[in-house]
Amino acid sequence: MTSCHIRNLCSRRTTTTAATAPKFGPRTTALEIVQGLNMRLDGKAVLITVATSVLDIETARALATTNAHLTIMALDMARGAQNVEDLKRTTGNKKIEVMELDFTSLKSVRNFVTRFRQRNIPINILICNAGIMACPYSKTVDGFESQFGVNHLAHFHLANLILPELRAGKPARVVVRKSANILFAKQFNKSYEKYGIQANLQRHTPVEELRAMGFLKENGTIVDVCKTIEQGASTNVYAALAPELNKHGGEYLEDCTISQGLNVGEGYWGMGAHILDTNNAERLWKLSEQLVASK
Repeated sequence: MTSCHIRNLCSRRTTTTAATAPKFGPRTTALEIVQGLNMRLDGKAVLITVATSVLDIETARALATTNAHLTIMALDMARGAQNVEDLKRTTGNKKIEVMELDFTSLKSVRNFVTRFRQRNIPINILICNAGIMACPYSKTVDGFESQFGVNHLAHFHLANLILPELRAGKPARVVVRKSANILFAKQFNKSYEKYGIQANLQRHTPVEELRAMGFLKENGTIVDVCKTIEQGASTNVYAALAPELNKHGGEYLEDCTISQGLNVGEGYWGMGAHILDTNNAERLWKLSEQLVASK
């Protein structure tokens, strides 16, 4: 399991030479990842938990060019269907579909897995992209705080319920995001890597808040350290496809590479100390199991 985060949208400033420059970096686009890896996924199945935001669409678009069987999930099925047609038209891949899933409801997650299981399709890549952030306080259908319920618990429930399909598709990858998801990725990888499944890691923020956080200039354009949508989707795609990540499950990725690790608060890179605590990962896993079981 791989982890990507808000830093998908911002990059750290680095100095490289031609000899040390990595193959991919902060300015690489999602499509350039696919092209650089010369990746084809004929006969493989990819699930993306939501594909209605622009970042999700660019992730889906890049993966669709691999000729994989792509299933996107959406609550708004009309908008989801429009996105499917756009993806088919722009990539030439006709094996793209949308299925309904409401991430504010664990029952909806269970219903989705039941419907998908009837298709008897192994899953090779699961990208858990659905997420909200900095939204007004609200609760999910099950009574959980909405960000924790949508960003973590619903994806925790989905990934565990759909394990049989992931095992059938091994070697399989799960790509997640956000702090709780990073801890989830570490514990998921510890539990399921032996079955051939590894896990490696967006955002609902008002323009005013983005400007206050320093991501936007006063004229509304993004600051130089931030990325385009196509660049922002690249680490998701890298996490899903890069062969060099084999045997590197549970890692946190940024700028299309494995993170440098602990950041004490300087710049847009690395992880906080709480994310590196394996005890936190185990505690969150057990708590999540209890919360999901209660619903």
